[in-house]
Amino acid sequence: MSDGDGDSENTRQVGAGTGSQGNEPLLGQSSASLVATVGGSSTRKYLNEEVTPALLRGMRLIAVEQPENPLKRLGEYLIEQSGSK
Repeated sequence: MSDGDGDSENTRQVGAGTGSQGNEPLLGQSSASLVATVGGSSTRKYLNEEVTPALLRGMRLIAVEQPENPLKRLGEYLIEQSGSK
């Protein structure tokens, strides 16, 4: 990717993080298919409605608490929230 000025949200490639450069497709999907899936409006809408609110609340919580293991605390918070919906 370039400096980001010309990148559109629908053309960014998302990698699995498993390879040397982290741009291999997830679960055998082609790069084009992955871009369409991740950049698609239904995926974005689902994440914004179902995941993002709890994730943001959890991130605010760990910012205030500053626990020794922030990822563990965030995970615990998200598990607590998953039962309350």
